[in-house]
Amino acid sequence: MANLLHPEWQTHIKDLISGAIAAGADGIFFDNLWDGAMPISLGGVWLGEAGSFDDISKEAYRHFGGENVPADIHKDTPPVRRYLAWRMQKMTDVVGDFCAHARQLKPDVVIGANDFDMIMRNAPLVYGISLAQQAQIQDVTMIENFAMPKWRAGKQVLVNNAQTIRAAREQVGSDAHLSVLSYDGGIGFDGMYAARRFQQTIAEAAACGVSNTIKGTEYYHEGQHTMLTADEFEEQQAAIGRYQRWLETNKGLFEGHRLNEAEVVLVYPEESLLFDWHHTAPRYFAAGQTLLKAGIAWRAVLNREAAKEAGTVLVFDDRGKQMMAGYKAGEVVDVRVLPGWEVLGKTRWLDRSRQMRKVLHAVVEPLWRSYFSSRFVRRVIDGLRLFTLFTGTDLFDLPSEALQTTLLAQVPPQKANVVAEEPVLLEIWETETGIQYHLMNYAEFRQQVVLHLADTAHGIVISPDNDMTETFDGETVVIDLDVYVIVKVEKHG
Repeated sequence: MANLLHPEWQTHIKDLISGAIAAGADGIFFDNLWDGAMPISLGGVWLGEAGSFDDISKEAYRHFGGENVPADIHKDTPPVRRYLAWRMQKMTDVVGDFCAHARQLKPDVVIGANDFDMIMRNAPLVYGISLAQQAQIQDVTMIENFAMPKWRAGKQVLVNNAQTIRAAREQVGSDAHLSVLSYDGGIGFDGMYAARRFQQTIAEAAACGVSNTIKGTEYYHEGQHTMLTADEFEEQQAAIGRYQRWLETNKGLFEGHRLNEAEVVLVYPEESLLFDWHHTAPRYFAAGQTLLKAGIAWRAVLNREAAKEAGTVLVFDDRGKQMMAGYKAGEVVDVRVLPGWEVLGKTRWLDRSRQMRKVLHAVVEPLWRSYFSSRFVRRVIDGLRLFTLFTGTDLFDLPSEALQTTLLAQVPPQKANVVAEEPVLLEIWETETGIQYHLMNYAEFRQQVVLHLADTAHGIVISPDNDMTETFDGETVVIDLDVYVIVKVEKHG
């Protein structure tokens, strides 16, 4: 929430970087890339301003484009678009200058940052982060979020990082080191997670082709804050260590040239999510959740070329529809016009009342500011767990059974799919030697799953959950899935 352009603040940050490197630091990490005021999402609208409104920032923007900083960013207008693009570039330029300073002092310094809650939140608008731009200046692009895998069968909520990873990978590029760090409720709100959940988090990230950063501190256990390294958490430590050692031993599975071979493609509506979040996000994420729960592998793309020979392409806005016009390799489905799906993201009454938005903002903003400025207010809000209203999201909720059925009817049978009682992640990777099928169990318990293949195949099944390597021949593979397995199919000839 700093004024990124203030010269004293910039000097202070560079002094901290210099001090850390002088003390022997191997890396520099920038936490929470937040620029100035953050608009609040409430009732399907944006309340408040975005960015800094001090004299330095306002003059910088006037010098850039001859305009004033827009006070209301709720509506998608040309001035708002120009300002948000400038704000993201400003963030990139400032952080890039810090990175250059660090690398000048130590050329091999490793630089990372907290690209906070990209994908599942409108971070470009709220915080001023461009993930694609930041990935060009960071050695490790880390996304901290509230997406630690968890399946809540009763409420039909599937919390996952697959949505984040699939969309983020397209933005940062295949060569970038992408990592995810996830919570349930956030710092200071979560007790120690069960050992299995750490393994699910590591496995989901590995299956999707990224690394997992594990939070070591700020757990709340038996009335006090504690750390993962405490003696009473030996089970969690052992479980994490077992998975990390297995990944190290089998790192060859994740190296080399790999292509995601999911037959279903979602055209990521990047522009619509930025400028029309409340109308676009419900449909896009509901579609991804539906496919994920059904055991169907899918990938996100930003352009037609990346879709390759996909059998089914889902689009969510006019840009995606125009991009895929004339596509011959498979079926293009406009999710917006499917029966029942057209009402998702429908304009709410608050969207039409600027006066009511002003009234709500006048109430909400002082409370929001007080949370960060008053220890008393923070204790009260945290005690009531009201802050979890900010950290939480309904985008992990599964749509109704009727909506799921409608969407799945548009997706023809896949060459490979998973059948299971509870949700299982399926990722398909083509390598130089064959095909890898990565399966991760979202359930709280082991379950029997069936992987259906297009043709009779020969291969092996390996897992960090045991030391056994099993072979198979056939069109189906029956797996007693605890947390994570990789099915390797050899190429013919």
